[in-house]
Amino acid sequence: MIADAVLSILRCPKSGESLVASNDSSFLVSKESGNRYPVIAGVPWLFDDPEAAIWQWRQNVTLYLANESEQEDEIHKLIKQVPRTSVLTRKRLELLRAAKMHDRRAISSLLHDLTHLTQGAQTPISVARIMSSKLPLTQSLTGYYSNIHRDWGWDGLVDSDRDENMLAAKLVQTVSSKALGSGSAGRLAVLGAGCCRLAYDIHSSMSGLTTVAIDINPFLFAIAKSAMEMQPVTLHEYPLAPKDLACHAVKRKLCAPARVGDGFSFIHADGLKSPLAPGSMDWLVTPWFVDIVSSAAVGTIAAINRCLRPGATWTNFGTLVFRGSDIRDQISSDEFMELLAAGGFEIVESRFDSIPYIASPASSHSRVERVLTLSARKIAEATSQDSRVRKVSPEWSIDTRLPVPLTPAIQSFFESHRTYAQIVSLVDGNRSADDISRIMSEIFGMTQEDARLAFLKIALTVNETEKV
Repeated sequence: MIADAVLSILRCPKSGESLVASNDSSFLVSKESGNRYPVIAGVPWLFDDPEAAIWQWRQNVTLYLANESEQEDEIHKLIKQVPRTSVLTRKRLELLRAAKMHDRRAISSLLHDLTHLTQGAQTPISVARIMSSKLPLTQSLTGYYSNIHRDWGWDGLVDSDRDENMLAAKLVQTVSSKALGSGSAGRLAVLGAGCCRLAYDIHSSMSGLTTVAIDINPFLFAIAKSAMEMQPVTLHEYPLAPKDLACHAVKRKLCAPARVGDGFSFIHADGLKSPLAPGSMDWLVTPWFVDIVSSAAVGTIAAINRCLRPGATWTNFGTLVFRGSDIRDQISSDEFMELLAAGGFEIVESRFDSIPYIASPASSHSRVERVLTLSARKIAEATSQDSRVRKVSPEWSIDTRLPVPLTPAIQSFFESHRTYAQIVSLVDGNRSADDISRIMSEIFGMTQEDARLAFLKIALTVNETEKV
């Protein structure tokens, strides 16, 4: 059940209307328009097009499981080729294969409610719907896999002066204290909450909070939800630079120090198109968020401003490395702070600190990040100035019988995305999208229609990197 205190501040992403729970609590429904938003494993999906978002994540799970199964088979073949005299090499490969098999099954079970969702789409999913709500390629299913172990697997294994969770929570609360004042923060939203350790630590250390964690990744929320409800998930960590053979795959029990207190809720949504009612939040925290999202900073600031009541606090935490495709959007931290004033905020306090980042106790490698912790008070309303122009879809994505061109962007894609590259490798300049989807359906066990949509989504995403 969604708590009434949270339901009262949620709005329909399409109409802005209030939402109510369906009789069986499997949907949230807008009161007048009747727009429906599924609740999966207790988490509402409040996207503009929830069905398209769910479809994409289900495809991500399918591709991940297929890729992992393929890797397990490859390792099994390698084990047979290793001489019996190479005892330790054989042991390492067997460790990796067993760990991957365990994790694939665990993740499949964890996401069962999503992958076995029986409620069909109200209207057929089209390429246009998928592309209009397309997930960024940086948001793969396990793209933040190391973070889940940092958040829920390293407690008691890292010295306090290198405990990233502890340092982050302390910095956020210290820098926010002046802006928040002596009273209760009341309603807190954490945009890009990820695996939710920071949100959990803040919620657990402050009384009277109603906390809403918002993120787009169902894998991260599934881990966080289980950990915070004291239902541990066991997965293996694969450190970047293992300290020894056993550290190539370290089994971790992912669990919170204590059950999360009342008033904590999870919402799947786009943080830049937040389903929070305008002016509803007293405090908003953005950890490692503002420079990751696709919007230019001015649009991000306006979206955050919209959620906050006058006088409310925004706390930003993390590095600022803006990598927008437009050089004008690749701003410095100084420009970011200047934009805050134009976006209706006054800076109350800010500081830079160097802290460890993903410093695994099982790895010989770690890095230090210089993070900005900044608190600002909303003093005026702001409006978005994002004037991005929608790209025209290429002809081959409209007429799927035409050949798909083998572009440099598609060729370079092979190097960095293994499973996606397997799909894109089917592009030879002669096959059509229909031809490719027939092959994909055989490889991945998908319906041909799902395969066609999956290919078009991936190919169109890669195509956008080309200069027109």
